[in-house]
Amino acid sequence: MTSTLNVQIERIWRRRVLVLVVTALAVLGAVAAVREAGTSYTGRAALIVSSPGRAPEQDAILVVGYVDYFNNGPYQERIRAQADVPDDVTFAASMAAASPIFYIDATADDPETAASAATSMAGAFRDDVNAVRFAGRAGTLAELRQQLDEQRSSPEADAVAMAQLQDRITAIELDTTNELQDQQLAAGVAEERPSLARNVLLGLFGGLILGCVAALALDAVSKRLRTADDLRGKVGVETLVEVPRGGKPRAERGREEQFRRLANIIGLADLPRPATLVVAAPRRTAGVAQVARAIAEHRAIQGERSLILRADLSGSARATNVDEPPGVADFLGAVTPPAIAEFIHQAEPGVVLEMPTGTGHGDPYALFTRERFGKLLQQAHSVADVVVVEAPPITEAAEAQVICAAADAVVLVVERGTTRVPETVEACRLLGQVESRLLGAVIIDPRCTRPTAPTPPTDESAESADSDESAELDESAETDELDKVDMLKVRESTSDQTAHP
Repeated sequence: MTSTLNVQIERIWRRRVLVLVVTALAVLGAVAAVREAGTSYTGRAALIVSSPGRAPEQDAILVVGYVDYFNNGPYQERIRAQADVPDDVTFAASMAAASPIFYIDATADDPETAASAATSMAGAFRDDVNAVRFAGRAGTLAELRQQLDEQRSSPEADAVAMAQLQDRITAIELDTTNELQDQQLAAGVAEERPSLARNVLLGLFGGLILGCVAALALDAVSKRLRTADDLRGKVGVETLVEVPRGGKPRAERGREEQFRRLANIIGLADLPRPATLVVAAPRRTAGVAQVARAIAEHRAIQGERSLILRADLSGSARATNVDEPPGVADFLGAVTPPAIAEFIHQAEPGVVLEMPTGTGHGDPYALFTRERFGKLLQQAHSVADVVVVEAPPITEAAEAQVICAAADAVVLVVERGTTRVPETVEACRLLGQVESRLLGAVIIDPRCTRPTAPTPPTDESAESADSDESAELDESAETDELDKVDMLKVRESTSDQTAHP
């Protein structure tokens, strides 16, 4: 439950600007409503149902029906016309708690109109309801009076019968059962002025709720992948690590920690030795080169011989570059496979071996056959325990399937906030076609000080970094320049550095 709540809070926080905008609009709307509403006046009239010989609770039940009857729109318009009340006056009936008393409220722009409208409307409603009962009673009274007159004019008048008729007439005349009576037709006028503070507070809370709902709805329909929950829920792929944006010393240390955890996951995975691991992305991103180098470097730190194969030959700069040192393209293009040692050099002395992309040999798809790439991996395994292949984008280069099919496992790189759901789903489908083993995904923000993972600091340098952290933070003017670097420039510089290590 807590984890789910944290996920929702994170999604709202990512779109906090939207929440603030919606909240601000709601508050402004509340302020505008207060200014336009102005002061209003409500006049009140009170009616009562008091039936002799019946408990007030029973009359209260009848009052509920009267209130509902009065609040009926068409009926209210009919008696409004009878009472000759202005159209701009609004009316509402309500009970006085659970009693046989109910109120008729009239709201208008001035107190005199409100008071007179409430009195007129209450009187019209009282007369309209009582008219039906009075009509039935009048017929009964007329019949009894006729009988009484006949008794009086008869020579054989019966005094007892005449007394009984007179008692019945009196009882009917005095009977107020179910009759609406005036309690107080002029019960006063109340001034109502909108509260600015209350409306602003309601607008604030309402705007926050509406903004949060809008943020969650927008995140649900968004096609961009940003978190492990997005990747799991929208694509169905588990995330190995989430690598944050770098730049400042603390951020770079956070990236380093995630890269170490990724290397641990690779080392503990059920992979043969020597092993081939492909690092690929649905679309082109600088994060592929960063993840590939980080895995190779950290596996080398733990004592495994690591080799990086730069197999992305489909980049526009690489496909036609003849100034590159010999590498993957030259090995695959040779009629007779040469020794791999001729194409390998150390990216960093004593740490990682690297085989560059090589010079241009036309269409990369023609070079990546199952047999040629298999021979390349066979020789690579003779010089390395872990071969990390930097593959071309899966959805953009068909040869990526051949590369992934020959590997022991594939790590999918997702660039945070850039990679989209459809292309990621398509990449997973293409991997499934060749029965590649997808180890998991790495969500990465490729913006950092350097395009590759930093080498682990010594204990002495780590202590120095902690002690000098305040001095490094003072140089924020220099490190903040990284935050303004355009992503396209970062990717281009990444491609150049991976091609010229």
